Amino acid sequence: MKFKLRIIKDESLEEGRREKDWIKLQPKEEQVEWEFIELDGVKLSDMAWIKARRGDKEIAEVAEYVVKFREDSVQKKLKDNGYDTNLSKKNPKHTFEYLKKLVDMVDQASESDKQYDEMIKDPSQVEFIGKVGNWEVLMPKTQRGSISCDISGEDTTWCTTKKDGQNLFYSYVGRTTTDITLFYVMDYTRTPKMGKGKSGEILCIKDCDARLAIGWDQNGMRLDGKRGGLSVNAGNEGLVKHIKQIGRIYDEEPNDAPSEERAISKIFDISEWKEIRKLMKSKWESIDKGRLHPAKEMLKKAAGNLILLKQLTKNYKKEEKKDFFKMILDQESISQDVEVFLIDQDADMAIAVARHTPHPETLVKAYEASKKYDSKDLVYHVLYRSETPAWIFKEVAKSDELLQHRTIQTRMASDKRSSPEVLLKLLKLTLNYQTINRIARNPKATPEVIEAVILHDQAGALAWRSILTDRPDDITMRALEYLANLDEYPPRTSKIAKKVLAKRQGQLEETSMVSGGAVHGHVDDEMNEMYSSAALTGRNYRIKISGEKEHAGHVERSKHQGLKNVVGSEKIGTYRIKVLTKPRK
Repeated sequence: MKFKLRIIKDESLEEGRREKDWIKLQPKEEQVEWEFIELDGVKLSDMAWIKARRGDKEIAEVAEYVVKFREDSVQKKLKDNGYDTNLSKKNPKHTFEYLKKLVDMVDQASESDKQYDEMIKDPSQVEFIGKVGNWEVLMPKTQRGSISCDISGEDTTWCTTKKDGQNLFYSYVGRTTTDITLFYVMDYTRTPKMGKGKSGEILCIKDCDARLAIGWDQNGMRLDGKRGGLSVNAGNEGLVKHIKQIGRIYDEEPNDAPSEERAISKIFDISEWKEIRKLMKSKWESIDKGRLHPAKEMLKKAAGNLILLKQLTKNYKKEEKKDFFKMILDQESISQDVEVFLIDQDADMAIAVARHTPHPETLVKAYEASKKYDSKDLVYHVLYRSETPAWIFKEVAKSDELLQHRTIQTRMASDKRSSPEVLLKLLKLTLNYQTINRIARNPKATPEVIEAVILHDQAGALAWRSILTDRPDDITMRALEYLANLDEYPPRTSKIAKKVLAKRQGQLEETSMVSGGAVHGHVDDEMNEMYSSAALTGRNYRIKISGEKEHAGHVERSKHQGLKNVVGSEKIGTYRIKVLTKPRK
């Protein structure tokens, strides 16, 4: 045993010497700082990482986060949530910003580890608004702060103060779509007595009014409510019940007492209530009628912190958890870690993420998840996003099953990330004229694609006219001939096609006159396209002729034209197009 301890001690000393030797090699002006962090327990490997990754940050600033990162509790929390805890200089992802993000995530989540009895006294968890008589007016800021307001854990039946199981505090006050503020008005000198009903449910039997939740929305205080509503007593009974009961009490009184006071007079002295109401209203107005409620900030944090998100929802049931995740998707900024986590929940959540995310990497994850869920709707929503990489379109095009799905088909047909090859494949699979029309309008539609559209059995007048109007230069001669011979059906299409055809033929004649029937050095794209149609001209050949023969032809034409600038023979290789009538084999 002593031998083992000796070995450990020697190894520790050797490690310390290595670190000190390394420090001596650093610039003299930095050595003192390196010595300080070495005394704090920073090891040689981390020193090397700090040097490589600190950038313009101070050594001590980076070292502070490294020391925090190495704490056992932080390491465990990160490992439990699937994060890499082995920093490497070689991994470009392992920057100081990445390290700081991980440490801050753990710190945010660790705020929830405090004891509940401490939180009610913590202004960051619960704000003390004021005291009127025995009544304490509180505004919980966080879910755990809300739980702490139920001191015994059994004083209320509210879902917003539940310690075990799902707590819906954030579902009430954290939404971006509504602005709800919950105030707790508590008489801690009395404790509600709870019992069980016939069906085993928990009921309040005595002093139910010693605990009150009073809700405010963007329009003001909401005293009217049903069981489980915004404004309830300890037994979760809505204050609307009090209004009805008290209304009977006031039947013989002058009917000018405000209904609010009628509802509340059985619980408070009216003077107390007016003061309590004033306190609540003042606070409600200070947070912009609920729009600036601190709980909304917590949801923002959860949207960027996967560890915190998991912690907040660990006891939620499936439906409540799904509802909470939807609130997360309403946030302006969501981390990619959180997005990928939400994609893994189910197909509906993956679709919601795909519709929301601006990150191409997340969209790739959503597309991969579509295979697991066998969800064509998810594929469509991925394709719909402009951030989706073009390779996914090629991948989808490999599946006839996906291409025959109506929404996928229409998306692929209209998106410029679809290659001409994909568009041609779509044409072979579809009989839907709307899809065909989208293909015709696709900027990636080549003359070959345009021809296939025109000759398609289900091509309609709308597609033809849009092509003739918007892309006449992309129509092959074969396709023009087809449109020109439609016998006036559909109306005007044939006329337009004949005009385009006549113009094209005129251009051909003009080109022929200028070049003398020869194409020198290259074949013009438009002419090549015109001669490419087997149905119109037969097969296309290029034949190389001698420079001497070609030059002789030029000389002969020059004589006829009266030109005198023709020089002697030059052996220049030129090309001539020769059109043959030999059919394709």
